[in-house]
Amino acid sequence: MKFTVSQLSLTEALVAPVRVANAKATTQAVGGVLIQSYGDHSLVLSGTDGDTTVRVAVRASVQEQGVALVPGRKLADVTRMLEGEEILFESDGNRMRMSCGLFNGAMSVLPVGNFPSLGMPEGSEMVVDSADLIKAINQVVPACSTNEKRPALAGVRLISTPDTLTLVATDNSRIAIRSMPVQGGVETSHILPRAALLEVLRVKSDKVTIIFTERGREVTFKTPGLLVTTRPVAGKFPNHEKIVPESTESSATVMREPFINAVRRVSAMSEEHSPIRLSFGMDMMQMRLASEDGQTHEIFPATIGGEPIEIAFNAQFLLDGLYGVDTRAVFIQANGPTRPALISSDGDGLNYVLMPVRIAAKAVAA
Repeated sequence: MKFTVSQLSLTEALVAPVRVANAKATTQAVGGVLIQSYGDHSLVLSGTDGDTTVRVAVRASVQEQGVALVPGRKLADVTRMLEGEEILFESDGNRMRMSCGLFNGAMSVLPVGNFPSLGMPEGSEMVVDSADLIKAINQVVPACSTNEKRPALAGVRLISTPDTLTLVATDNSRIAIRSMPVQGGVETSHILPRAALLEVLRVKSDKVTIIFTERGREVTFKTPGLLVTTRPVAGKFPNHEKIVPESTESSATVMREPFINAVRRVSAMSEEHSPIRLSFGMDMMQMRLASEDGQTHEIFPATIGGEPIEIAFNAQFLLDGLYGVDTRAVFIQANGPTRPALISSDGDGLNYVLMPVRIAAKAVAA
């Protein structure tokens, strides 16, 4: 195998395969990056953690066709530090030699047979706008659980219908839901690893093709130059449709950016994870937070509807929901201080359901 490739292009292309390959590398093959030549002008770099595989195409001048499995982290580290424009690679089956400017080096290659077999994904396909998908992933992923012992909640549920794709994430304290239109959708539902969806954020084309293999064994996100294939996560996922409030008794409409800044100011006064209390009043919302140093409060202008209410939230969870909304105004709707509240906006597509924090009666009266 022999090829020449741009140092900058290779450095960028190696990021995702190396990250995936080293996420939970238990063997050299899993920690390696597979380099395959495709014709005279292209290479495909593949990395896998056993559950998720990322394949990235990069332009190259291929003098001799071939395939090689190399230590991913080492290759990425050396490539990043090289100071020439082009790198020449030559492999004799035992070692991969690299030449760039005045640099010459070699590394041992790994047995190609130890790398999982990779074929082109086949199955039911649907097409989604990449900007919608990227936005949806960024909106729901913060609600994923960080408890790896509950892999279903640490992932994102993907629900497909003939014309809609919905992403749902929850850690049992909040649920983020985002729907978008698709072309040629199929009726299916899978829980996908959070890490796999984060790799999809690298797409650069206008459209993403999602492929569901037969019996749901794998889900692939395909664009020119990038393939992300992952195995669905086993486990049960909460029925989010039963948790989203259908109607509410109290509501507040606030301007998003100024409200985020106000929540950050008030919550910054506590070094603890003290809940922030929101009181819906007459054309205003009062924010309060009690800490060892005393009580912090700020009055914020709002359009109030329905019954007066005081409700408390984990400040960071509240901010995560506000960050996810991409409109000037935000709606906060509630059905009392102990039932799930809904954060949404007009036309953004995100529904963020947040469980309140229970406050002792004395704390409310303080």
